Amino acid sequence: MQQVANLETVSRACMQLQAEGQKITGRAVVGITGGSLGTVLSLIKDWRQGPVAVPVSQPDIPSELQAVLIRCLGLAQDKAAEQLESQIDETTLREAEALEGLAEAEKQISILTAQVAEIRQVAADKDQAADKAAAVAAEKIASMIERIAALEAERRQLIEAAEASRTEAAKALMHVERADLATKKAESRLETLEAQIAECSTIKIEAEKTAAVAEQRASNLTEQLTDTRAALAEAKSESKALLSQLSKEIQELRNENKALSEVNKDLEIKNAGLIATVETAKKEKTPVRKTQKPTI
Repeated sequence: MQQVANLETVSRACMQLQAEGQKITGRAVVGITGGSLGTVLSLIKDWRQGPVAVPVSQPDIPSELQAVLIRCLGLAQDKAAEQLESQIDETTLREAEALEGLAEAEKQISILTAQVAEIRQVAADKDQAADKAAAVAAEKIASMIERIAALEAERRQLIEAAEASRTEAAKALMHVERADLATKKAESRLETLEAQIAECSTIKIEAEKTAAVAEQRASNLTEQLTDTRAALAEAKSESKALLSQLSKEIQELRNENKALSEVNKDLEIKNAGLIATVETAKKEKTPVRKTQKPTI
């Protein structure tokens, strides 16, 4: 059989919890005395207010007044429910704002990471292009030097042949002139290649400067990315703590609303019993036994 709590047992349970340094709550007292939570909450309220006066028989409550009391209790419960819904909506809004801030931070990190990768790729492409141009120019210079050496050897052979045979002087002279012309063309080509090498060197120097600037900017962006990640981690930690606190507050509000609902149900049952008793007494035209006023 379920235990029925009364003022004496509830008072002893409250003093026991108070002596043990524990918080006096309806559920803690119910765990000691048993009974319904609504009855225990009402008795705890009486215990907090001090010694209870001796019950005095009260006149019967008219059914109209009982209906008004029930409507007032219903309105109070509706108002408490509205306040709870408002607090839940506010909590949901704050949670949505926190999630939106986290999403924005994640988006900023992605943008910064993409910028760093793009800058490094551009610097690498410029270095590769400069090295390739310098290699091509060096290859052309080596080829022209070999050609000049070959022409010089041919010129010497022609001069030796001219000295050895006067009969071949005109022919040798013609070959020499051709060799001189080819040499001049080669020298002109060599000057052009040297100018191209100088231009490639300038381009390479500019590319190295650009790479240095890009590396510095990448370093700055990396530092900014680190700071952003640290701020994001802190924001996530604060958001988790806030969500945990809000969840606890919502749970407490729901527990209080549930307790109020149970108390209201008990009152409605008692009032219904009183109304039924009064109606029965009126029909039978017999005196109605005076009952104690329900405790709220």
